[in-house]
Amino acid sequence: MRSSRHRKRKKRERQVKVAVVPEIGDFVLYRPPLKASTWLLWFGPPLVLLVGLVMLMRTVRERRKRIEREPLSASEHAEAEHLLSGDGEGERK
Repeated sequence: MRSSRHRKRKKRERQVKVAVVPEIGDFVLYRPPLKASTWLLWFGPPLVLLVGLVMLMRTVRERRKRIEREPLSASEHAEAEHLLSGDGEGERK
């Protein structure tokens, strides 16, 4: 009995693919075939993630360099100490 339902379901899936894919394209499939028109679907998300990680690493590296190049002045250091000590919560000059 189960194999009969399974065959019917597979037949319906094939019918839907035959009807929908030519109209809309392989983009509607859960696992589209790997071909030139679907490269963006397959490689786009990892590429965006990689670009984002590279940008994050560059930003952190630039920020570290800037902090090392431009240490706090005496007044900025005093203000930071004051704020971190809890004496001047929310106060600002």
